[in-house]
Amino acid sequence: DATCIWVYNPAVLDAATVERMTRHFQMLLESIVADPEQRIGDLPLLDAAERQRVLVEWNATAVDYPPEHYLHTLFEAQAARTPNAPALITVSGVEQAQRLSYGQLNARANQLANHLRRLGVGPDVPVGICAERSVELVVGLLGILKAGGAYLPLDPSYPRERLSFMLQDSRTSIVLAQEQLLDQLPAHPGSVLCLDRDWPTIAQSPTTEPHCAVDPNQLAYIIYTSGSTGRPKGVMLTQRGLSNYLHWAVAAYGAEQGQGAPVHSPIGFDLTVTSLFTPLLCGRSVWLLPQPQPVEALADSLSAQADYSLVKLTPAHLDLLRLVLSPDTLAGQARAFVIGGEALHYETIAFWRHHAPATRLINEYGPTETVVGCCIYEVTPEDAAEGAVPIGRPIANTQIYLLDARLQPVPIGVPGEIYIGGAQLARGYTNRPDLTAAAFIPDPFSGCPQGVAGARLYRTGDLARHRADGTIEFLGRVDHQVKLRGYRIELGEIEALLAQHPAVEQAVVLIQAQQSAEQRLIGYVIENQEPRTKNQESTENPLACRNGRGDAERSEAGVRATSEGLRTFLAERLPDYMVPTAILLLDEMPLTPNGKVDRQALAKISWVEASRSTPFVAPRSPLEEALVTIWRDSCRLSQIGVDDNFFKLGGNSLTATQIVSRVQRAFHIHLTIRDIFAAPTVAALARHLRTHERQPGQMDRVSVALLRLWTMSPEERQRVLQQKTAKGSM
Repeated sequence: DATCIWVYNPAVLDAATVERMTRHFQMLLESIVADPEQRIGDLPLLDAAERQRVLVEWNATAVDYPPEHYLHTLFEAQAARTPNAPALITVSGVEQAQRLSYGQLNARANQLANHLRRLGVGPDVPVGICAERSVELVVGLLGILKAGGAYLPLDPSYPRERLSFMLQDSRTSIVLAQEQLLDQLPAHPGSVLCLDRDWPTIAQSPTTEPHCAVDPNQLAYIIYTSGSTGRPKGVMLTQRGLSNYLHWAVAAYGAEQGQGAPVHSPIGFDLTVTSLFTPLLCGRSVWLLPQPQPVEALADSLSAQADYSLVKLTPAHLDLLRLVLSPDTLAGQARAFVIGGEALHYETIAFWRHHAPATRLINEYGPTETVVGCCIYEVTPEDAAEGAVPIGRPIANTQIYLLDARLQPVPIGVPGEIYIGGAQLARGYTNRPDLTAAAFIPDPFSGCPQGVAGARLYRTGDLARHRADGTIEFLGRVDHQVKLRGYRIELGEIEALLAQHPAVEQAVVLIQAQQSAEQRLIGYVIENQEPRTKNQESTENPLACRNGRGDAERSEAGVRATSEGLRTFLAERLPDYMVPTAILLLDEMPLTPNGKVDRQALAKISWVEASRSTPFVAPRSPLEEALVTIWRDSCRLSQIGVDDNFFKLGGNSLTATQIVSRVQRAFHIHLTIRDIFAAPTVAALARHLRTHERQPGQMDRVSVALLRLWTMSPEERQRVLQQKTAKGSM
């Protein structure tokens, strides 16, 4: 008989983990004895009990929902029950601008649906919709679904070239739009119907339900996401998937309690599905917030409107709201924050756990290919104070498997790739059978009790592991896909487009985080030029950027390559969130010993210094010094000059909102995001702020004192205030 003794550090491993490892080791030895000819990597580690647990028990999510209860039919039933209840409330600032009842909304959607039916809209017919957050947007979405069609969100902020590709790729022939957005749409052979200008014609259609037969596999909507091949891919979601998610979300998120939900994000961002549709299925109201400055609008709405049923947002939104809202006003603002779009950390929600303990904090995970969310974790008071928040357990009628490269389940505690099965899987990608076949594979576990013959799994590319209780912890990616402010980005798409520029020979794009969790896209480019002779080779550091600003001397095609020129080239083809903050021109790419691009070496380059287009100028007054401190903290950069442009530093609307909040609190003046756009440097903003001075020099002294106090900890601030009060210096 042989004896095996395990020696382990209890500070790193607990007894239960070691016991599992012992079982895995025993299973491995038994498998070797049973078949010594097998490769070691093919031998199983899980015994029958653990395999049953990870494949069956933790995926026992079956729930019977009423058949043929789809989004639009559920809304119709609710409208019949509460025809006079407010369904939509449009908001301008903190004022309610327009209200529409359930009966009115249903009648308008029916008129549009009957009109679209006459135009040929029916099952699997995509209809584009280009509208800001408005009554027209919701009427359009419901009207398309009632007609049996599938809606295709067309974000008016997208470049025309991208919108044109989406329309052609999806074979969309009818587009619904608002008149003020017509100039944003590209020319296409189909027809455009204005939801506002053409409404008198649409209103001639009957208000009765069109009663279009719906198949559960029929398309409900198409959303285009970033694609690694250089062009976006359209994800085709079904009526069954959307219905399953909404049935589950209404109950799980308590949508029937509270007053409804605000909508502050575009419909092309699929988290909007939750906040827009769940209230409409249970008689609650939807607040449509104004289009400009969505975070400001959300903060104003939370301050003015108490007892929201839920608020759907990203971790970036949540972190920014912490700076804008007063802790004294948080209680009762929302019953639940449903947080999705990217990885969530306990540090991001610490403020809310302390100041709004009654608000549920729910981490929702799910790729676009599985209808918004398919796995959730609700934070408890006993949870940790730091680190990553788990993504939890699968929702109703969903299976989540963590598999190895051989599509075998990994043991508890061991990382594996997330594969998702169940009711919410997309049909696939529009006109991309190759990508569909690679991402949606036959379910090898369809013979399990919860499985369905012919079922599929979606391969996410995400890594995770099971805790002992079945909770899933997200660990990262297996490829170069990233998430930025909730948007999914394939770095390969940006690289492929850069490579199409005549001045570019090679391009690499990374996501960088310097000194904080603030992330930015940075591009690195080798210019297309004739090979240099040996005596022409540069002796400079190959990672150093030419001119220190990313300017190239020439290209093979005679086109001058500059960072700004390449960013403009991308901005004409990509959404703004996919355009790199800076593009650096290198003499050559650093390589690893095996000849691949050394991405770690690229990440060490200071993109701020390399992309600076003006000489560094230090603050010249207390006011500029105070503003530099705010900008530096908000942009998460170690050094900012007073002439550095906010947008070239990676600034965006979220960062601008943060700066506005901090400046207002430091200087006690009114400031808007438009002021940041109009004065995008510290020097320019300082000149703008000086217009608020009442006496020369007074603002500089007071504002700097306030800023220093404001940046202290609460305890230190209280101590300093007591000292200054005692001395009579305040």
